[in-house]
Amino acid sequence: MGKIFINAVSLVKTADNLEEFFEPKNLRRMDFFSKLALKAAASCLREVGIDLKAEKKIALIISSGYGPVKRTCDFMDSIIDDGDECASPLAFSSSVHNSALTSISILLNIKGPCLTVSNLEQSFEGALLTAKNWLNSGFADTVLLGAVDEEHQVINSVLKNNPQVFKDFTDTKTDYASAFFLLSKKGERELKEFNEDKTPKTPFNPSKDAFALAKKHSQILDLDDIARISSCFIKTELARSGQDIMGVFSEGKGGQLLKNTEPALKTKILRSLSRLFSKTEVDLQENAIAAACFDFFNKNKLINFFTSGSTGIVKNCLHTSKMIEEEAKGLLFLFPNIKRVVCTVPSSHSYGFIFGLQIPKLLGVPVVQKPPMPTLNWAEILQEGDLLIAFPMFLKQLILAGVKFPKGVFVLTSTAPCPDEVIERIYQNGASELVEIYGASEGGAIGYRRKAGEAFALLPFWQGEIIEGKLTSVKRRQTDLYFEMPDIIEVDIHGKFRPVGRKDNAVQVAGINVFPQKIERLLKQHPLVKDAAVRLMRPSEGERLKAFIVLKDSLALQGQEQQSDEILKDLHAFMKQNLTVHEVPRKITFGDKLPLTDFGKKRDW
Repeated sequence: MGKIFINAVSLVKTADNLEEFFEPKNLRRMDFFSKLALKAAASCLREVGIDLKAEKKIALIISSGYGPVKRTCDFMDSIIDDGDECASPLAFSSSVHNSALTSISILLNIKGPCLTVSNLEQSFEGALLTAKNWLNSGFADTVLLGAVDEEHQVINSVLKNNPQVFKDFTDTKTDYASAFFLLSKKGERELKEFNEDKTPKTPFNPSKDAFALAKKHSQILDLDDIARISSCFIKTELARSGQDIMGVFSEGKGGQLLKNTEPALKTKILRSLSRLFSKTEVDLQENAIAAACFDFFNKNKLINFFTSGSTGIVKNCLHTSKMIEEEAKGLLFLFPNIKRVVCTVPSSHSYGFIFGLQIPKLLGVPVVQKPPMPTLNWAEILQEGDLLIAFPMFLKQLILAGVKFPKGVFVLTSTAPCPDEVIERIYQNGASELVEIYGASEGGAIGYRRKAGEAFALLPFWQGEIIEGKLTSVKRRQTDLYFEMPDIIEVDIHGKFRPVGRKDNAVQVAGINVFPQKIERLLKQHPLVKDAAVRLMRPSEGERLKAFIVLKDSLALQGQEQQSDEILKDLHAFMKQNLTVHEVPRKITFGDKLPLTDFGKKRDW
């Protein structure tokens, strides 16, 4: 036979977000089995930009070991309960193995030959062989090949109640999902042996080979991932704008979150969201956010993270699919015994994206998303084998709340330096292991350590450049990502590194490089100043620097205008005496403490 290529692939385990593709009236009476297959088929076609509504001269083959078992059981129950004459016609029409193929061919407007194959654990192999024959014989130019099986309650019950009967079976694990492949005679991903590890087939999970093949070839983000990232981004932006601070804890998703948002802010958020998956801003329709972003990602194969702006300017950090895959796979060695991930970080953040989305996918473990609230009953939420994705400020709050970790819980922290005393207390409170990640939005995870006082080890997918005992830059081993270290980093004799200070990051004022951290250090030398932050103004504010100052006596300016004027005059005189005209902040704001993000980094004011 000639070579066959995979042009697109989709693997789904939920029927969520189908309304992004189809009108609700078309889905109203469809059962879970057909929805699962329809979503995978639609996602597969959208990956290569095929219009779902347009007429398609492609072939469709669907395999299923058991077909729509829930509807079959419903139909049998209706016969038992109501008799032959009153048996449910809806359950009957949905119980036939061909039901998913019928729904897909109608809603996706497929006009080519269609076939359903059902032969228990041999189903997918038979369907794949048929697809290859159709392509090689010229009967079809393109084949949309799918496999779908849902959770079989009868088999699960029999397995549970009769363990001795099945004790000689090597694999009795059941599973459910839908996997679809777009196959043709041309492409880049050749379809070779589909069961390379030669695992035995099992009647308990008849579509196992199809799911494994789809997992191997599927892209890093599917429709559900895009929907989750989009919702996290919208919640974060609503909270940042002050319109819905508690919205980050809501269960809403997508356009629902923007229902009561004023139009200008809604447009701004949606345009910013489009840039996560596109190189330019575009307008999004709030009733189809995930579908549009899914299309952008399929076209561009990248995601654009935004830095926190803690160094003065928010930067765009483009990461291609290959860069993300290299990082995620290169981190797996840190988590050998994880059974579940509990994530408190939004997946629109680079840290949450890798560890709360990509790592669980590769490990094949479920994810539980929880808000970073120390008042939750974490002793009950967490269980043995959990990996808690957290950050230093939240860990501090857990310590203050007296949270004790159950046995076998692993903790991950990043986004800001984690103090040694926090690491020590987390271990004292029962964590089996803590891993701190050193990294940045631009480069992702770079190094790691497990104990307080330890230096960081460079992650294996990086190659470092060391000059005069300092790690100055890193380069990925498999992709072309190059990153200059944002900190002054000393390397010890064992090759491990320690950040010893932040590099001054220059910004331009009227075309002149100035260094905000230099100005911060100077302001802190003033006898009245306790702390200070300096950064470039937002474009709407101007093109100069601004400063946020915490006085040693926080009450000094309350109700004392004359004293306030005197302090300002003194500060201005001090700065003019020690700084150039470009370095003097144009605007000064006073407060009790520096503005910080939820992750403990400096934020704008």
